[in-house]
Amino acid sequence: MQKKTASYGVIGILAIGLGLGMVFPAGAADDPANVIKYRQLLMKSIGAHMGSIAMVVKGEVSAGAAPIEDRAASIVVMSTLITSVFQENPGNTAAETTAKPDIWTDWSGFEGKANGLRDAAEKLVAAAQGGDMAAIGAAVGVTGKACGACHDTYRVKKD
Repeated sequence: MQKKTASYGVIGILAIGLGLGMVFPAGAADDPANVIKYRQLLMKSIGAHMGSIAMVVKGEVSAGAAPIEDRAASIVVMSTLITSVFQENPGNTAAETTAKPDIWTDWSGFEGKANGLRDAAEKLVAAAQGGDMAAIGAAVGVTGKACGACHDTYRVKKD
């Protein structure tokens, strides 16, 4: 049986295609509430992939139809989008956000944290391709710490 491998190119093309395929009225695309919602959905997607991988590593579920490496590859692709979706600070809006203004006042630090997530997720892909669950678990921990490092600095703590 041939092992399925993730293809960043295919995943990236799908992500770009989905983005380009959506048509928004001109005003709606600039609505700060929509910008914030889009960012939140991206971040929740990353969290969902991390959560599903963690469940497999803990033995709570089997990998099923989506191998860990595919989910990890999705995190890599999504992590490359983080800085682009945070380019603009929508300023004061009625929309709820936990993004701190520090993102924009310390852009290079924020960009470094986003790149750190991408690097950790790439190592998670490599560990998943190796198939050693202990190595995958360790890589999940490193990737989770990369997420947390950004959240600790650039996200308002939840009550």
